Amino acid sequence: MKLRNKSGLRVFVFLAFYIIVLMATVVVVSALTGADGSISLSDQIVIAGAELGLVLWVSRTFLRRFEDKELDDIGFQLHGTKFWIGIVIGAALQFFGFVVLWSTHNVSVSFTAFNAANFIGYLALFGLVALHEEILIRGYILSNFIQSYGKRLGLLSSALLFGFMHFQNPSFNILAFINISIAGILLGVSYLYDQNLSLPIGMHWSWNFVQGPVLGFAVSGQGNASFIQIKNLGPVWITGGEFGFEGSVVCTVGMLISIGCVMVLYRRFWPGLRPPQASGRVW
Repeated sequence: MKLRNKSGLRVFVFLAFYIIVLMATVVVVSALTGADGSISLSDQIVIAGAELGLVLWVSRTFLRRFEDKELDDIGFQLHGTKFWIGIVIGAALQFFGFVVLWSTHNVSVSFTAFNAANFIGYLALFGLVALHEEILIRGYILSNFIQSYGKRLGLLSSALLFGFMHFQNPSFNILAFINISIAGILLGVSYLYDQNLSLPIGMHWSWNFVQGPVLGFAVSGQGNASFIQIKNLGPVWITGGEFGFEGSVVCTVGMLISIGCVMVLYRRFWPGLRPPQASGRVW
């Protein structure tokens, strides 16, 4: 069949299935949303779990049917060291932004009571979100884009798609699009070296969790309950405004530095962990 030999076409058909999944999710969200338009944290966790299950099913079906592969073949296997380094990088980037914005008086900080149930709930929610989006974008789509367009253009294409996926988020603007696309490069650059999702999953998880429930920023325009309350004092292009830290030029700088750090990490410390199919120059 054509889909066996056309990785770009496979992505197009795959995304059609993904859109169907999203439409089904919208129906579920509509059923769970209250009259005031709110939705509970527990409902968000259920929906995120359903999205993850559906993306796993669609990915596994396409891999088996059209590529004779399993989820392991697109990097869905745990490498503990890389996962925890991803956790550290994602968290460090958020703390970097918080310290810069607070120390330059672009944000003010106040505190409220700590809610352990919310804290644990958001930890679970953002873990599910990280798994879902990394399997979808870095696992299935990026791996197929690399086959079609090569490493550099494949990474750029998947990153732009990642940015475009957020265009309906509240307070989305051009800087937010640029930053989320750069985040797509940051999350995807390690995949070019080792075809493993451990580092990007860890980074994505801690990025969202530390940014929102820990430090009090909005996450891609979505508010989260936190014991730290952030009030923006500076201009939107510095603070990120209502979109959160991902809409800030400080985030841009931090991500560019982080991309360089990830590349150095793989070139200098992990060259022996690259699989045979990942040999040759990456960048």
